[in-house]
Amino acid sequence: MNVEEICREAGKHIDEVRKLAEDGDPKAQNCLGACYQRGNGVNRDLDEAFKWFKKAAEQDYAPAQHALGICYFAGDGCAADENEAFKWLKKAANKGDNEAQGDLGFLYVTKNDYSNGLHWLQKGAEGGYANAQYMLGSLYIEGKGVKKDNVKVEYWLNKAAAQGHPEAINIKNLLKNKKSANKGCLISIITLFGMIPFN
Repeated sequence: MNVEEICREAGKHIDEVRKLAEDGDPKAQNCLGACYQRGNGVNRDLDEAFKWFKKAAEQDYAPAQHALGICYFAGDGCAADENEAFKWLKKAANKGDNEAQGDLGFLYVTKNDYSNGLHWLQKGAEGGYANAQYMLGSLYIEGKGVKKDNVKVEYWLNKAAAQGHPEAINIKNLLKNKKSANKGCLISIITLFGMIPFN
C-alpha cells in the first residue's frame, strides 16, 4: 500500500501511518494530524494534531499548511493567532489548494477586505470547494463587496448544493419559496449559517 491508500483508511492502519510520519513523510504526517484532529484510530488530541500538521507544513506540503492555518485560526492545539493563520493559508492557497483559497477568502471577508476575499473565494469556488461556492453565493445575495446578482447567487448555490452543502441546500429551498419568505428572514439565515465555513 502507498501513503494515499493507507491514509484513506488511516484509522485501520494507524501504526503504519505513524511509522511513515515518524520517518518524515509529509503526507503521512498530515494524515496522522487529521487522525488526531478527528479521533480516527486514536484518541482525539488537538495538540498532537497541531504537532503533526506543523511538521508536514514545514516541509512545504500544502494540505498541511491549510490545516495548520485553520488550527491557528481556531486555536486548536495552539494559541489562536490570526497572523499565523493568514500566513499558512496564503502559503497553501498560493500552491493552488482550493480549500485553503476558499478559507483564506473567508478570513479576508471577516476583515471586511472584500477585494482579497472575493479573489480567493472565487479561486476556491472555481476549484470546486463547496464552502467557497456557498460563501460566494451568500455574498451575492447580501451585496457585500459585490453588486447583488441573482444569477450568480443561483449559480454558486447550485454548485455548492450539488456537493451536498447543507446551508446552500437550505438557502436554495428558501429562494425557491421566496414569495413566502421575507428578505430579513433570509439574511438572518445566511448570517447564522453562512459565516461558519470550517467544519
